[in-house]
Amino acid sequence: MEISFEFKEGFDPFFNLPLYLKTSCPNHLLWAYNLEHLQYIESYVKVGHPRHIPEPDLFHVYVPSWVTSSEDQKEALAKIEQLKFSVFHSEK
Repeated sequence: MEISFEFKEGFDPFFNLPLYLKTSCPNHLLWAYNLEHLQYIESYVKVGHPRHIPEPDLFHVYVPSWVTSSEDQKEALAKIEQLKFSVFHSEK
């Protein structure tokens, strides 16, 4: 039995459901599978590569190329902060 996955921006590849950690940026979609992945992207944007994060598994290596461009970095970091805030301050 062969299992295949479809990778689409903003969707879980296993269940094909929309991800909770996603937000619109001008002309782009910023998404992450989980908080660890979001922190990996944030570190990449801040320092060019994630120095202080352990070797990621397959699903944590995705960093959208647009977040590293100088004109998009500030917006990406602001959106990452909004996503982190929404996780820690959501109603339960």
